Amino acid sequence: MDVIDKLVSIEEQIAGLHAQQLRLIASLRDPIADFKGFARDEVAAALRWSEGVARDRFHIAAETTQYFPELLDALESGQVTFGHVASFCELTAHLDEDTAALVMENVLDYAQTHSIADLRRKVKRELLKADPVIAEYAYEQALEDRRVWSAPADPGMATVGAVLPTEGAATLMGALTFLAEQVTDGDDRTKDQRMADALVRLGRDVLAGGCSHCDLPARVVGPSVNVTVALSTLLELDEQPGELDGEAIPAELARTLANDQTATWRRLVTDELGHLVDYGRSTYRVPVP
Repeated sequence: MDVIDKLVSIEEQIAGLHAQQLRLIASLRDPIADFKGFARDEVAAALRWSEGVARDRFHIAAETTQYFPELLDALESGQVTFGHVASFCELTAHLDEDTAALVMENVLDYAQTHSIADLRRKVKRELLKADPVIAEYAYEQALEDRRVWSAPADPGMATVGAVLPTEGAATLMGALTFLAEQVTDGDDRTKDQRMADALVRLGRDVLAGGCSHCDLPARVVGPSVNVTVALSTLLELDEQPGELDGEAIPAELARTLANDQTATWRRLVTDELGHLVDYGRSTYRVPVP
């Protein structure tokens, strides 16, 4: 057995142990005691888990044993990892039992041959297809949680994070990329460094009441450049989910972005599996009504 085979074997054993752990946690759940978190607190203390980790683990144990036993079986046999299971439970937490079961049916085989990131994208798309109304509501709820924060990092450094609408993040990254592309002679910074500096530069401009980048050539940044939407959805004949930079988005959002007056459209032809077979070379702007 070579190294790769050994690594695969170890990963399968780890997955099996995770499944056993979830089954044991589920056996501890008492509706009355768990309401006050007694069992959860005891497990957290014994395993040195934080409150958040214990809460998530108890939730996953309850979901998989009660509603998704096939997913738990796949974990126990090493066909999926704990990360796959946790991601599925997280993304379907707001669904009713029947809708979640339908999504599970459509992604279980896929999960066994794809990465966690691929599975998350697949689940999001299946959610939008299974119940567009619930998916749209979930998007609106998530939109209310948008925020920006800063936390200390290495000495003299900090980490800035943000939870933004997908199109907002695309716009921000497009602007920072544009600024980072303005390289002068003797500038030996990396692109990442230039983008970080550009973000700080935007903040300084606002606080100083100036605009150090206003002499740059104008550039219309339309996030819908990277939006994929079916023609039938664009014409409001159906509610197929669209994509923004490879991530599934609700049909209504896809239509909104595609019809943005700053957008530039390009014809893309795909086969029935969604694979690109022709990339249009010409582009045109959204017509003004």
